[in-house]
Amino acid sequence: MNLREMFQHTDCKIFIVTNFYESDKIEDWTVEPTDYQLIPESNHDLWDAYFVVKGFLLKDGNIIDNCFVDLGIPERVSEHCIRFIDNRVVVEYTFVSEFQTIPSVASEQYGDPELYYVKENPQLGIEILLKGKQISNNTSAIEDDLDYIYEEIEQ
Repeated sequence: MNLREMFQHTDCKIFIVTNFYESDKIEDWTVEPTDYQLIPESNHDLWDAYFVVKGFLLKDGNIIDNCFVDLGIPERVSEHCIRFIDNRVVVEYTFVSEFQTIPSVASEQYGDPELYYVKENPQLGIEILLKGKQISNNTSAIEDDLDYIYEEIEQ
């Protein structure tokens, strides 16, 4: 399915990109729904995988909209926000945006420690991670993310 069709799958939280290396533009990605409830840990089958994950669009630490974020593993890097605006798919590069994004589900994959840290509202990331920790079979990456946020709060 294309990204436009993805927005109709309200129950799916994580989609896997099936044509990441063949596409020149994110708008041309093909995705498949998964049954993952957490961003999975990289393994033999998911080495160098790319996902589109339900997330939140934030301004000044407050959720202003739902969105999707791209996320590559094993690095666990997210650089884009994907939204459906005025009946079209809009992809925004988050590093030059006034907005921040955060995945709506926790990750069992280690990676960028700031992925769940929202300086103006650290509790948001903590809540997402604690929910994930309750259903995870491997909580070590989630615990590392929580530790990072708690350390940032104390500073």
